[in-house]
Amino acid sequence: MMIRKLAICTLCFAAALQAARADFTTVSFDSGGLPGIFDNNNVLLTGGTTADGDGAVLQLGYFSGANFSGIFTPLSGQGSLNTATIAGTVPAEPYNKTSIGDVNGSGGAAGTFAISLNFGNLATNSFNLPAPGTLLALRFYDNTTIASSTRYNTVTAPTWVWVAPSAQGLPVVAMQLTDNGLVWESGVAGAFHTSILIAIPEPSSLAL
Repeated sequence: MMIRKLAICTLCFAAALQAARADFTTVSFDSGGLPGIFDNNNVLLTGGTTADGDGAVLQLGYFSGANFSGIFTPLSGQGSLNTATIAGTVPAEPYNKTSIGDVNGSGGAAGTFAISLNFGNLATNSFNLPAPGTLLALRFYDNTTIASSTRYNTVTAPTWVWVAPSAQGLPVVAMQLTDNGLVWESGVAGAFHTSILIAIPEPSSLAL
């Protein structure tokens, strides 16, 4: 009986250890020491208060098509289904609240950000993960909600490539606004600014 209990305990410990080491991918994205992102009037996007998650909307995500085409799926920021808590944020900030101003657990820095997220090892951080090789992108809005925003912009780079989750958080996908080869949805003229006007759907009455 003692041997059987020992065997069961060993299996439980092994299962717990395996769960602790569940595969995940770490994605870190930051403004790279630059002034950051501006609105269309050349004013730095709001970082909100000293709390995290209440600045201008910042989304990590990817497109279903090439060259900013197809559907944009957010992995973090408003609209994301991932609700895991970002380590070190006070008060606790969920993935679907990432925003401008979130810098290493200290909110309020206008235009800038420095965030690190783990995907794939929890039920709350595994929604809509892309296929290996998919280019990741960062999308910025000029207000604290998408509904109240009038402009946005999106940026990607050839090195911002999603890699499938693996044991103990390897590899790490690093994304910085100082990386080579940045490609902006707005084109070069609108780089580092929320320069793309959000189209407002026409009322159905106008069609009549």
